[in-house]
Amino acid sequence: EIKRQYYVGQTPSFYYTREYDESGNRVKYSTYNSSDILQNYWDYTFDANGNATGGSYYNVALSWYYTYEYNLFNQPIEYNRYNSAGILQEKILYIRDEFGNEIRNESYDGAGTLLVYSEMEYNSSGNVLKEYNYNALGELQNYQLYEYRGGNISRHGYYDSNGTLTNLEIYEYNDDEQVVTYSTYLGDNLQYYYTNEYDSNGNRIKYTMYDGNGNIDYYYEY
Repeated sequence: EIKRQYYVGQTPSFYYTREYDESGNRVKYSTYNSSDILQNYWDYTFDANGNATGGSYYNVALSWYYTYEYNLFNQPIEYNRYNSAGILQEKILYIRDEFGNEIRNESYDGAGTLLVYSEMEYNSSGNVLKEYNYNALGELQNYQLYEYRGGNISRHGYYDSNGTLTNLEIYEYNDDEQVVTYSTYLGDNLQYYYTNEYDSNGNRIKYTMYDGNGNIDYYYEY
């Protein structure tokens, strides 16, 4: 079990704990307030191959849960979300090419009506370059473009159907290809960013969140 404490400025705020099975899979995630009172928690299940097959959210009672199905290559092909009474609320189908890349996904409501779908394009390394999102009528709603430094994503842009940049994410890495700074923009305006600090063994030891003006919102230490 691992505990992580969050701070607002220098004042302890909420914290969460994580529990793992013998294979290293996280099987429970619980959130507590500063008075050690349980607020909510997740339970997770896995198959023999280590694939996440489901999760249940409790706010103290069961609120909703989901399941995943996989192909023979341990890639997800279907997601289903249910309410606490076991009634299907949402279904997502994942369609893949011969290389296993997800080239399309389709979202349906509980009655089986198509709501939205997305189509993706990849480079020769299997990294997604473009993602186009459509409504049920096939009308483009928005799209996303990705850039990479080596195999790591360095820029992720969100655009509306007219091609206007709406949101932007920038990633910076150290020599060990670990994220040291992540920044997010609304249009051209910096909204917030976070930094990671690592020890000599490459373990993350501190995470700090800043607002767009460079003021610390909160941080946590490992």
